[in-house]
Amino acid sequence: FSHLQRRDWLQYNSVYTARLSQLRSGTEAQARALWSARIPPHCFLPRIAGYRRSRQGHEVVLIGVLSKEMKRRPNAVDLYRNSRRPGDFLEACASSGDSAAGAVVAAAAVAGGSSNLCSEGDVLWLEDGTMRLHLLLSPQGIGHLATGLVVAVLGFAADSGSFVVADLCFPLVPPPPPSCGTSTSSATFVALVSGLSFSAALEEARGRLVEFLLDSAKARVRLLIVCGGSLDGITSGTAKAAIDAADGMFSQFAGSLRVHILPGEADPTNLSMPQLPLHPHLFPRAREAGGKAFRCVSNPYSGTLDDFHMLGHSGQPVQDMLRCSRLRTPLDALMACMHAMHLAPTAPDTLPAQPFAGLDPLVIG
Repeated sequence: FSHLQRRDWLQYNSVYTARLSQLRSGTEAQARALWSARIPPHCFLPRIAGYRRSRQGHEVVLIGVLSKEMKRRPNAVDLYRNSRRPGDFLEACASSGDSAAGAVVAAAAVAGGSSNLCSEGDVLWLEDGTMRLHLLLSPQGIGHLATGLVVAVLGFAADSGSFVVADLCFPLVPPPPPSCGTSTSSATFVALVSGLSFSAALEEARGRLVEFLLDSAKARVRLLIVCGGSLDGITSGTAKAAIDAADGMFSQFAGSLRVHILPGEADPTNLSMPQLPLHPHLFPRAREAGGKAFRCVSNPYSGTLDDFHMLGHSGQPVQDMLRCSRLRTPLDALMACMHAMHLAPTAPDTLPAQPFAGLDPLVIG
């Protein structure tokens, strides 16, 4: 993710165009697998603009990108118009979590708009390159969805011109690769940790982590992935001590196992997804101890250990999904992202992301 090509400035509509293009075939395949026995082939429509064909008495299937109009989401233009002094606008955007301000305020402040933005008055739309269509479904159904998801919807046109949704589906998830059948007695492990927060007084907890991971007889850990939060909360007064402590701890690990460091929402790197790696010169002792075994990597992250492939991130997309939906737990949000075949469905709407063109690099697969 750290080597993706970017342009100086683009509008964000190209991201959704690319996302729909990449996920359309998988979504259509899943829709046909589910509903081919229910509706004839000609009712799987290639464009939303043909949806009124369902007025002839047939249900149809449409594919597009969801857009969720959340009534509780503050309007950035109104926040700016109502600001009275320098800083009012940024503070208001930070508390609301509006991604329009995400590029210019601290990541912790943006994510700090943690209150849920959903309400009973939310409205759901389906879009493609031809038109935008209002979807009618229960408030509970709307609550479990979010902007940016590519879906297929089954239903019919209402007299009002809206579309009554009878069912919907996400892209077809490919089957997992066959298991290598490693026995538990000889298995090695990947350790995932986060929130080390070297700027905070967590010395005892970090000490126990070092003791556990370096006891190879018990842990059998070959790869340590730090999923963000290493240097969050640092200030000009605490930065030197926090960086030195992080470097010292990572150098202990790097001499015994592979160590990959992801940035998090408040670590010192760019705010928008994908985040660039932390600068490796922050950790000179760890680089010396580990050589190529120590790496600062991007967020999201993709890596391998033997034949095992890993793909993940530091958690911002999960937090934003919980803020923009009625999903109850982080695991629910993570599973929703997996079913949608996208690492960060709500980016760039409510989660800051870069305006890529021609390809959405956050699509899984």
